[in-house]
Amino acid sequence: MEIRLLVSDMDGTLLDEEGRISEENREAIAWFCRQGGRFTLATGRMEAAVVPYLNRVGVNAPLILYNGARIVDMRTREVLWEAFLPFEACELVEAVRRAFPGVNTVLYHRGVAYAYPYTARVGAHERKDGVACAPLDRLADLAPGLLTKVLWIIEPERIEALKRWVEEQGLDVQIIQSDVDYLECVPQGATKGDSLARLAERLDLPLSAVAAIGDNLNDYEMIRRAGFGVAVGNAHPKLKEVADWISPPHGEHAVAACIAKLQREGWVAGALR
Repeated sequence: MEIRLLVSDMDGTLLDEEGRISEENREAIAWFCRQGGRFTLATGRMEAAVVPYLNRVGVNAPLILYNGARIVDMRTREVLWEAFLPFEACELVEAVRRAFPGVNTVLYHRGVAYAYPYTARVGAHERKDGVACAPLDRLADLAPGLLTKVLWIIEPERIEALKRWVEEQGLDVQIIQSDVDYLECVPQGATKGDSLARLAERLDLPLSAVAAIGDNLNDYEMIRRAGFGVAVGNAHPKLKEVADWISPPHGEHAVAACIAKLQREGWVAGALR
């Protein structure tokens, strides 16, 4: 096996509890890239929430954003692939607000995150992702165009009920839990796993030459489809079930440990020559 592309989730994987990239992770990624490897991120975040990290880590392949709904080459800002939710997603947003009072909603539209409406829990989301949400009072105030994704923030004890209810509406979308209190609605065929396959094809790589590391259910398809799938020690139990290897937790330099594992196995491309 030769791993030529390493794809990492951000929150709960590459980033520690304080949202920082450790020096151990940074140095290991730099070493991997010096061997000829490609490194990138697959995240639910939008561009503005990723840019501050790009100078701290050697990303040298296109990014997977919005949990798979967009692939972007940040060197040129060219969108290489993207998908949108169907028009009916706006009706679904309103229906969820009626069926689940108190749910917090963030809409991603034309590169802007909109809080519908702005709440204290949305404020916590802003601080976590490092991006400001524009307040939105009415969906009719949105500029024309389809939504990229919808994020619902809800109490953990209500998230399964919300997931079941949304799926029962029969809209042609995918519903993904990305944190204990985050439920996301993304376009059909636009998970991290789907876009991992698209990115590998664009780079002319078989999936067997791709390693992926993550921590939550939105990483499930990515970990399952990668040639070498890694779940961090703090990962959701279902992710650990499909992973090829379990690394230390994200607070213990999980990405560096993954790269060290690749090196020990002789799977790093440059180290084989």
